[in-house]
This record gives sequence, structure tokens and C-alpha cells, in this order.
Amino acid sequence: MAFYESAMHIFIFNWTPVLSTKGSPIPHGVVFSSMMMCAMAGSSSFNIFERTRSSKVLVIAMLMSACAMVIPGCIGVSPEVIKYNFFAFLLFEFCIGIYFPAVSKVRSEIVAEVHRACMYNLFRVPMNALVIIALLVQPELTSMFATTFGMLVAATMLMTAAHYWTKTREEEPLLISHKASEC
Repeated sequence: MAFYESAMHIFIFNWTPVLSTKGSPIPHGVVFSSMMMCAMAGSSSFNIFERTRSSKVLVIAMLMSACAMVIPGCIGVSPEVIKYNFFAFLLFEFCIGIYFPAVSKVRSEIVAEVHRACMYNLFRVPMNALVIIALLVQPELTSMFATTFGMLVAATMLMTAAHYWTKTREEEPLLISHKASEC
């Protein structure tokens, strides 16, 4: 989850220069509102999958996110591919919209209420470290999005493993016990 959310934050810092051209200004309001509409559509579409395990929906959303980042990460960020990058960013925002309700449900199934705040804060440490490192290093945009693509692939593989691990252990309780030590 730290990889996915790190990729999301790195994307937030870098989408503007990818869509910039030297000749004309970006319609920031239109672009941002389009992205937010896609995120809302993704969030609303999560309800369609209510009979599917949330971890499976999460794996699919992460895989689609990785596919979206192939365009800026592998094809590039030149002015000739701006519209393809824009559509890739819209797909990524749609996947982010699916990600948040799905990950919230998965986390609630795994982590007991007593330990949630502590566990969520511990998850934020590697996420923030990855974002800070990426912003301090400041590689070229194509390299930055290639790194983002790599983090999304890693997040997808880890979530796939977690999905199958929890699927094979369904007979055992998934919640972290109240008897576990406090954070």
C-alpha cells in the first residue's frame, strides 16, 4: 500500500509538467476537474463489485493503474504524446477512485479497530520516505514515471500475494488480535 500511495503522491507532483507545452497554457481547471470526475466515477463503480472480494478488486485496480503509467513511464512525456498521457492520467485517477474504498474495506477486515490508528501511521512512514526521496532526487519526468510504474507493479504483486494468502486462510480470523501489544 505504501508503494501505491507513494506512486499516487509522486504523480500529483508531476502531472502538470507532463501536460505542459511551451506554446500554450494548460487549462488547469478543466484538467483537474476531469481527473476528479474520473476519481469519483471510480469510487462510485466500486459498488458494482460488492459481491467480489475487496482484495480482488484492489488487485485489479492496482494492475490497471500500472497499465496507465506505462504510457508516461515507457512511451515518454514529449509534446507529441500529451493526449495519450492525459488519457492515461484519467485512467489512473479512475483507479485511485476504486483504490480508496477497496483498501479501506481490506484494512478494516485485517486490522482491529483498537490498532488501526497506530498501524495506519506506521504505513505512512515508508510512503512518505519514498515520496521525499523521489522529490529530492528529481530525475527526468520519464524516469520518474518509470519509477512510479515500477512501484505500482510492486504494489500489485504484493497485493496479489496478500489476496491469495488471505484466501487460503479464510477459516482463521484475519483481525489482528486485541491481545497483541499496543503500539
